[in-house]
Amino acid sequence: LGWRPWPASRVPMIGAIHLGVAWVVAGYALSLASVGPPSLPYHCWLLGGMGTFWAALSLRVCRGHGGLPIVMGRDGAAIVGLVQLATITRVAGAFWPSPWHFTAAGLLLGGAFATWLWRIAPLVRRGG
Repeated sequence: LGWRPWPASRVPMIGAIHLGVAWVVAGYALSLASVGPPSLPYHCWLLGGMGTFWAALSLRVCRGHGGLPIVMGRDGAAIVGLVQLATITRVAGAFWPSPWHFTAAGLLLGGAFATWLWRIAPLVRRGG
């Protein structure tokens, strides 16, 4: 209850990690309140929480070990933003199911991963 993420969230890299925490908390809140379809909390936990954690933490670690400043950057913001759009699309798809939601979310996640492969994966190979 004493968690106060706002001061640290001013740093975009840390703010993205807190955004992942917020998706996990939202999933638990929706689950406890029994709001929406049964799949809704899973979209929040897995896509919103874990997808955002993957993006933010891998960006931080790869930049640090790649010898670059630990900042979000445009590529990092694009990756995290695409994950957020995919999550919102899946959450909307839980309320109004259609194949379009799954396709759009998959394309958005594919875009995030392609951007990661193009901009961040070379840092993994290069190392520190």
